[in-house]
Amino acid sequence: MYASEEDFLTRFAGCTAEAGDEAISLALADATNLIDTYLCKRYELPFAEVPSILKKLCVDLASYMFATADELVTEDIRQRYEDAINTLKDIARGTVDLPIKKTNDGTGSTGESESGAVLIVGEPRVFHRKIGY
Repeated sequence: MYASEEDFLTRFAGCTAEAGDEAISLALADATNLIDTYLCKRYELPFAEVPSILKKLCVDLASYMFATADELVTEDIRQRYEDAINTLKDIARGTVDLPIKKTNDGTGSTGESESGAVLIVGEPRVFHRKIGY
């Protein structure tokens, strides 16, 4: 998971639950799975180290999911949820990058071979010099 129960309880001031509540674990798991659906095309999952922005996004998504179950959604919670979804869409589109190394093919690897040589990955040629079709 991208955020812990402690992260959730610290960042979500309006939480009515306590540590160990199954509803928190479920909301965090659902939020993590939702984040993964946006990130899996561009990054190799799971991350070795979770970027801090993902902790925040996870808590914002989980707080909405938690509040929805108890019918406690406020305008602030809803806005944070929508902002988190928009940020994930931007990450998926490539207009926002996570602070991890990735190669041109979008994976979360370093882009270097074991010998230290840089690998260049590109799309196949669209045009060529051959005459005739």
